[in-house]
Amino acid sequence: MAEHSGVSRRGVLQGAALAVGGAIVLPALTASSADAADAPAKVLPDKDGWLATMKVADLKNNSLHAVDGQPVALARGEKTVIALSTICTHKGCKVAPSKRDQSLFECPCHRARFDAQGDVKHGPAGSPLSRLAIRLKDGVIEVNVKTKVKADDKAGSIEVE
Repeated sequence: MAEHSGVSRRGVLQGAALAVGGAIVLPALTASSADAADAPAKVLPDKDGWLATMKVADLKNNSLHAVDGQPVALARGEKTVIALSTICTHKGCKVAPSKRDQSLFECPCHRARFDAQGDVKHGPAGSPLSRLAIRLKDGVIEVNVKTKVKADDKAGSIEVE
């Protein structure tokens, strides 16, 4: 008769399952923490609400740019840049440049669309996106996330070459 070593088949299978599970989970956890360490730090506005966004030279003509981690987008025409809130005026969802039409912002919640000036092009939103105060400081576009301005207010756009 064969001798038993005191380890059951169930014990061997449980040990093997734990080893396989550990081999799968441990690298995933290590990769997540390494990715988080490599991620850029979130840029926050200063105490007065001014947020440094990007160099004006990096913003292409006739383009839209959503600012990472902030409810702000930049829209550049041939000679001007404006800053818009990315909070949809319909239900408060966050709009982003449309994947279907790069000249529009689109709300993922109810598909409202806004042009590069923030005006409604397709409802259900009934009001334009809010325009924010903007300035150029040492070649960097800064947006004041606390200060909404009217479309015809000079504080709401900057002239660029």
